[in-house]
Amino acid sequence: MCLASALWARVSRVLFAADRHEAAAGFDDAAFYESFEGTPADRSALMPVERITDDGFDHREPFTLWSNLDPRIEY
Repeated sequence: MCLASALWARVSRVLFAADRHEAAAGFDDAAFYESFEGTPADRSALMPVERITDDGFDHREPFTLWSNLDPRIEY
């Protein structure tokens, strides 16, 4: 299960039978765990993430539009 999805969905509890090592057969996410446990440089090597800046773009606009949306559902 994707941890981010479970957190976003406000799942109250997650049950599992196999740990990450036991579940590695066909689902080997070892590189992800190594990245999480490593330095920022290690994490960047797995998938570079960077913030872009553009003076002509208001990065807050999508959030402002969402906040002002009438049928918006509060989480």
